[in-house]
Amino acid sequence: NRISFFDQRGTHSLEWRPADESCSFRHFSSGQIQKCMAQEGITNMIIGGDSVMGGLSAVMKWMVGVNLEADSWYNPRDKGTDRVVASSDAKLTSPAGHKLSISGMYNNLHDISGSLRSIEKTASIPSVYIINFHVQHKMWGMSVKELAHASYTFFREFRKLNSSAKIHPKSKFIFFNAMSVVGFREPYVTTPRAEVFSHLIAAEAKRSGWHVVDAFNMTLLRPDLSDDGMHFGDRMNYMFAQMIFNIVCRV
Repeated sequence: NRISFFDQRGTHSLEWRPADESCSFRHFSSGQIQKCMAQEGITNMIIGGDSVMGGLSAVMKWMVGVNLEADSWYNPRDKGTDRVVASSDAKLTSPAGHKLSISGMYNNLHDISGSLRSIEKTASIPSVYIINFHVQHKMWGMSVKELAHASYTFFREFRKLNSSAKIHPKSKFIFFNAMSVVGFREPYVTTPRAEVFSHLIAAEAKRSGWHVVDAFNMTLLRPDLSDDGMHFGDRMNYMFAQMIFNIVCRV
């Protein structure tokens, strides 16, 4: 909702408020996150996607208390290819003795069966999956029609996997949608396409019981925090992570 008002200088301004006034957002500390994970019985946080997920992975590990500072997640062997966040696996045992692992997984809408196998490997363990399906890269080589078909097919097969009772009932799945693109990037990587691709995948994800972190609108509002027109730094990744922990710890 948009509410107009005049400030003390008589200047007309705009103030943005949630459409639902009951909406609330909580900032979680490291200790609160560890306690939440123990209470929810979550032992795995699994992050999958392209390079924009790397910074998020490092910040989440710092917030949980796995790392005191962000470490490099890039694997030199993967140079020139789609990087996988799995190179940054980390484990934590909280003071209360709860074990938590933060790791990466393979996922790609060009390889639906491989992506589903990655989920199935850890399906029996209470886990949080944060996945963007390499959506930034899909804009380079997929048409909207191709993406819509791949997304529909993946989530149809996911629902079959879920109905087979192979996925732990406490597990949560989060689609992390595309970043808004600032300025010129590679051909076909544009803000309008990022919005369309995000909407298509998010619609299928919600129908399958997934949560969605709306990275597109968050980055659209703060282009000043972009490092290179697509990747965002620690401040934005911190807010992304808080959105994730609000889903995990408050739903």
